[in-house]
Amino acid sequence: MKEITTTTNGNQVLFWMGLERTKENIQQDLQFIKIHAENEEITQISYESHNLGNNGLFIDNKFTNVLNSLQKTKLNSFYPMITTVNIPMLQELLLNKTNMNFFINQALQYSLINDITGFNIDFEPLRCNESTALANDFVLFIDTFANQLHKINKKLTVCVASWSYFWDIKKLINTSVDKVITMDTYATNADTFNKMFYSTLDLIGKENINKLGVGLMTDLRVNETELFRRIDLIKGKGINEIDVWQMPPPSDFWWNAMYKYLHN
Repeated sequence: MKEITTTTNGNQVLFWMGLERTKENIQQDLQFIKIHAENEEITQISYESHNLGNNGLFIDNKFTNVLNSLQKTKLNSFYPMITTVNIPMLQELLLNKTNMNFFINQALQYSLINDITGFNIDFEPLRCNESTALANDFVLFIDTFANQLHKINKKLTVCVASWSYFWDIKKLINTSVDKVITMDTYATNADTFNKMFYSTLDLIGKENINKLGVGLMTDLRVNETELFRRIDLIKGKGINEIDVWQMPPPSDFWWNAMYKYLHN
């Protein structure tokens, strides 16, 4: 049986890999992930994998396929990302039940063939009237997709933020989705982080705290003291997942902070 990273408190830490999209040093980061999974400082990974295409096509983005390498580490979960910013393609997916079902079925087949944990949806259209009009349809899509994945013991996570009305966070947290990951907390400024953190908690409600993932962004402007303060704040509210954009962190103190979150 494969040995996986364990935590003493049930918390999880996910890092994203941007791969070619972010000009990542992929082989170096795969080695980092292997080491830090063994050190019990990271438990999950998400990575750029697929794009949304025309009429609900589920398109391999042809980036480096890192799944096999990741599956050889002690990580416990693997979430390929599905991304788009294209509003016409989103309209084709969300406003047409046939296209929606076609997309979901393609994703289900992929998940079974490749033995992944589930998917991370990262649809980030610009804030405009056209994307706002899709908000309820996106909620329905997420709920439908999550329910279909659950039937085959897979999971779904979704990235959200308050900067676009495309994401109706209050409705999304009440779907069957497994995690709603807020990007609002990517803030580098401490006061901005606090504001967005507490506004997110107010929005989702205490009853949904176990479905919230708090996004952190690796940035040199977030020093060690501030990062550990944020970790303590997140832990103090009973939040059981941190999601970090992106590999690699800029300093070793990030790994120390993740270990603290997972074990103390």
